[in-house]
Amino acid sequence: FETLEPNTERSMTLRIDAPLRVDSGTNITLNPQPTLVATIVGASGSTLRTSVPVTPIPISTLVTFSAESRYYTEEGDQLGRGPLPPVVGEETKYWALISINNSTNNFNNVVFSAALPSGVNYTGRTSVSHGDAAIYNEQTKRVTWTLPRLSAHDTAGIYMELAITPTEAQRGTSPKLLEDIVVTGQDGFTEVQIQRTAIPLDVTIPKDEI
Repeated sequence: FETLEPNTERSMTLRIDAPLRVDSGTNITLNPQPTLVATIVGASGSTLRTSVPVTPIPISTLVTFSAESRYYTEEGDQLGRGPLPPVVGEETKYWALISINNSTNNFNNVVFSAALPSGVNYTGRTSVSHGDAAIYNEQTKRVTWTLPRLSAHDTAGIYMELAITPTEAQRGTSPKLLEDIVVTGQDGFTEVQIQRTAIPLDVTIPKDEI
């Protein structure tokens, strides 16, 4: 501020960066303690030092969300069935692997949802790491999964088999397997609403190095 004249006031904004991910602890707050130091201009030339009270700042949990399609596991076990790459008029089955990673606070009222594009079928083969199985609605072609609470520093997985029979019109393209992939929920500590999305999955299976 340089010099602050008598009977005047100024304001400022302090940017306080929180770490992107905290690997331990729960319901964490930041407790900054800003200190003001100034020299009093005048005969005394004394130094003023005072702490500024700040209300503790609650930190929301970091939720990361990923989705990938696979024909093989990282270890080389075969998950999919049918020709690879896909062949027009023949069915190929892939697995969609969904991961929800939580950090410092409980993640409540979790809802996962995704849509199957036209020409993709939900085989009914599915598994989850937490809670009840995913539900598929044939009318809307959406698959959903809910969980009342994902605890701090926990990870949930949703896995499903998807089948596609490419048409002649899809020759030379990379048909999508799953789209509009989203997870929502609420931070159990800060009560902030959280939404994460993932990119659509297609038959190129880019994370499947095999």
